[in-house]
Amino acid sequence: MTTTVAPGRPRRTITSSLLAAGAALAAAVNTLQWRSAAYVQRAGTTDAAVRETPSHLLGRRKTAVRDTPTVTWQNRVSKVDRLKSLQHHFLDLTAGLAQTTAWQQLRWSEPLCLALEQRVEAESPASSEEDISAMCHKRLRKLGNALRVGWEFELLEGQAQPSPGESQELSDPSAVWDRLALLGPRKQENYRHIKAGDRQGSATLMRPSIQQPGSDTGAKLKTTAQDYRVAVAAQSSTVWHQQATSLAVDALRKAGAERVLDIGSSFNPLHGLFPSVTALDVVPAHESVLVADFLEVELREGLADVLVDPTDSSRCVAVPAGGYDGALLSMVLRAFKSLESRREMVRRAALTLRPGGVLVIVERTYLGTMLKIRTDKDTFWAFMGLRKIHASRAARGTSVDVFQRIDGGGTLPTKTRSQIADMSISDNGPVKQFFLGWLRWLRTRLR
Repeated sequence: MTTTVAPGRPRRTITSSLLAAGAALAAAVNTLQWRSAAYVQRAGTTDAAVRETPSHLLGRRKTAVRDTPTVTWQNRVSKVDRLKSLQHHFLDLTAGLAQTTAWQQLRWSEPLCLALEQRVEAESPASSEEDISAMCHKRLRKLGNALRVGWEFELLEGQAQPSPGESQELSDPSAVWDRLALLGPRKQENYRHIKAGDRQGSATLMRPSIQQPGSDTGAKLKTTAQDYRVAVAAQSSTVWHQQATSLAVDALRKAGAERVLDIGSSFNPLHGLFPSVTALDVVPAHESVLVADFLEVELREGLADVLVDPTDSSRCVAVPAGGYDGALLSMVLRAFKSLESRREMVRRAALTLRPGGVLVIVERTYLGTMLKIRTDKDTFWAFMGLRKIHASRAARGTSVDVFQRIDGGGTLPTKTRSQIADMSISDNGPVKQFFLGWLRWLRTRLR
């Protein structure tokens, strides 16, 4: 059998493939050697000197350059060298992962590492010195993961935050390790409740029968309304959420907003920050939040304020259209599986704004991906009656996008949740077509 080669395209031989694989392997080895060299620590340097020395960024980890002889910190060392090794490891973690002033300006390396050493020695009295050192470094890596995901405020519960440029002593080093041991399982349980609640949907969570403890319907569910309420409210203490909320508040204040609508508010983080705040949520976690599914409430023109159910003053049935200076959608779009539901949520939020009002959207995923928009100049925003004016980033890749309400657009009749469910729209159609085209192109390249 003869092999034909397309004109103008050289045939890929086994030799060339092996050479390409070898080059990729060599590049990977060089990268690993470079990364391992970045972990080299040097002795005889104070904590302040570590942070003042210029450093390069390796992933999210920074290493300091010193003029003293090099000493590599290792996992398995004797008791004599253990504390110094733990301090260097701790400083390496905080230099690259700490996001708050409380951790960036700390002077805690020695007391915190000493408390860790004493704790591990008490837990494993029969272990060797090297094994105890390895267990201490494992706890430090766990602390680094906690800093990376934004648990810094929770680890320092009750500790006053220092002013910029001010160093601070740690009042109770042992309590930090106690909280670290408890935070992991608690956070994982909260994340499971949030995901399960999002899968069930707001209609299921709002059903009165599942909100009563001990009901048969609630026992069959993976999470109850109360579980979902507590899990969402617990996100308020994370670094990324506090930074994103601060950016959103700054954007609303810069626009001069006085009447603000907080959609999917949960625990009402804007409470008391503006003259008038209307907070809505399917499962409220604060007494000031009204119960409402925003895809079901009526957007009525001419209303001076929200309209509540006559039989239940905590339930909202109508919201004034064009009556707000600002609106906030914080971590709301991620809860919807349907593209149409996400877009309808944005369109409804825009309709509540007066001309010139601002809409702030906070999400952990890129907004263009969630709404399937190619660029910020996409005609989708003009169709919604919005114009993007600003974008910023908080910790953990959280995006804060600010839009301004413009005249025209967003005036088509809005759809309710039931109407959206009846629409047979495939969200993955364009993605599937792109993927199939990419496979066809790849197949022609490998011939």
